[in-house]
Amino acid sequence: MQVRDAERAAIEAVLRRSHSIWSEGLSPDDYVQFNLKQKDTAWGRERYRFLVADVGGAVVSALKLYSFGGEIDGRSIRLAGIGAVFTPEEHRGRGHARALVEAALESTRVLGHDAALLMSEIGGEYYRRLGFLALPAREAGCLPFMPVPWPGEPSWLAGGDPEARVAGLRPFLPGDLDALVAIHDDATRGQRFRLLRDRPAWEQALFKAELWHRLKRGGGDRIWVVERRGEVAAYVVLREVHGALQWREHGARFGGEEILADLFWCALIHARRLGVNRLDAWQLPAVVTTRRLYPVAQRPMHNPVIMLRALGTDGALPGFTAPEECRLSWLDLF
Repeated sequence: MQVRDAERAAIEAVLRRSHSIWSEGLSPDDYVQFNLKQKDTAWGRERYRFLVADVGGAVVSALKLYSFGGEIDGRSIRLAGIGAVFTPEEHRGRGHARALVEAALESTRVLGHDAALLMSEIGGEYYRRLGFLALPAREAGCLPFMPVPWPGEPSWLAGGDPEARVAGLRPFLPGDLDALVAIHDDATRGQRFRLLRDRPAWEQALFKAELWHRLKRGGGDRIWVVERRGEVAAYVVLREVHGALQWREHGARFGGEEILADLFWCALIHARRLGVNRLDAWQLPAVVTTRRLYPVAQRPMHNPVIMLRALGTDGALPGFTAPEECRLSWLDLF
């Protein structure tokens, strides 16, 4: 079996074969463009590879391989991201995917990566057998429409005009990006494990979101910021999906956590405007959940299963016991 970086024709062929699994409604042509354009950015050329395993001239397995910065217990690390592991149906059951994953991880270990990260949509058992450990994770959600009005709601929600009631609330502007980079870095600093998202990584995440909606020919991620005393103090990223509103990520400067409660109420108004009765999140602000401002359900997250594996012989992973130690967000998906 030969493992190699795929040329463009091979990438396109694999994407067309895997279209039915991961396209989420994009046409085959748009799905191919969605992936190729991400790889063609400056960030993608540096940190995104597409590997294939070749046997006798046939591609028997493929995966995406990323490179990220991260930290574990305050120590800077390099992370390899494994994504979209795919084996064509006629080549399954022969161990090709496992061999490709191991070859990819060995290549990243040689290049100085300390650990590997993946987000499995097929459960965790297969990757546990490859030495990956599942991180504790929790998801949350609530119903924007209640059988009776919730007594804890602010009275201004009935007006349905959050921009007029929350001081400094406005849409995200390109000039706000450095503030979001700083807020996210500060908000995740206390975690034992975290991904580092520098400005190029933020630009890639926003490009990916904009490209997705452009190819879907509608919608767009809604990013609200709240400005106080001339600087962005908090933000939230929302996405409209079929039947729900996704709370994709939030952050606030130190001392600005109360603003996240206002952003939660704004999201609730937006969901009601859309007529959807689900607000889904991997994490809602602690000011909402711990104070029980609104009925929120929380449960262990099983899809995706977020997993880590140490690379090399001298690095064992610490044990993580709570989601707060190692939270990722929808913006970290790869």
